[in-house]
Amino acid sequence: MVKYRIVINPRNQWDDDARKAKISPRELEVLALVADGTSNSTIAELLEIKYQTVKNHLHNVVKKLGASNVTRAFMLALAKGLIRVTTEDADPSEKWRGFGHVSYGRTKESGE
Repeated sequence: MVKYRIVINPRNQWDDDARKAKISPRELEVLALVADGTSNSTIAELLEIKYQTVKNHLHNVVKKLGASNVTRAFMLALAKGLIRVTTEDADPSEKWRGFGHVSYGRTKESGE
């Protein structure tokens, strides 16, 4: 079984277009959580924000990346160096609160 996690890269690893898009840390955090399979309502609870705020963050990151949907936004975020998927060990209790750290750090096992 392969364990993985989604990591948000420091701004200096982003491509020029991504830096110009002015994507907020919170928008990336929400995108990473959705990509990890977390529901919008659970994200709202985890981050202690309103459900509508989660939807607003997703809408904003999709628009800022020029994507047509959240899945495409995630793929563009990977391609532009905003986030990466890694198999490095992660502390499952760790919460990301800044660039260069783990997004909400659930470690998943694939192949189940």
